[in-house]
Amino acid sequence: MLPLEACRSIWSSATAGTGSPTPTRADEISIPEAAARLGVLDAAVRYQVRVGRLPAHRTPSGRIAIPWNDQVEAQLRADLDRAKHPGPTGPGKRSSSPRA
Repeated sequence: MLPLEACRSIWSSATAGTGSPTPTRADEISIPEAAARLGVLDAAVRYQVRVGRLPAHRTPSGRIAIPWNDQVEAQLRADLDRAKHPGPTGPGKRSSSPRA
């Protein structure tokens, strides 16, 4: 078994230069960057991309890049501020029949 420092050294040289995912153009941001700017989870931004409310594309390295400007940010904030998913029975409703 390798000592801890040797493992750290191997890991840091294997991951050198990978850093955080950054898109290739200045007017694009990554999903984690968009989530941080909006104060939401990455999953919320991924959902907006998946349902087509937020345009995105894959970079040559395979990462997802989102074209970003003030208008895109404002529209996405409006989408995220709308009423949340009501759930299977609607907002605040309970089944009238008791469960067995």
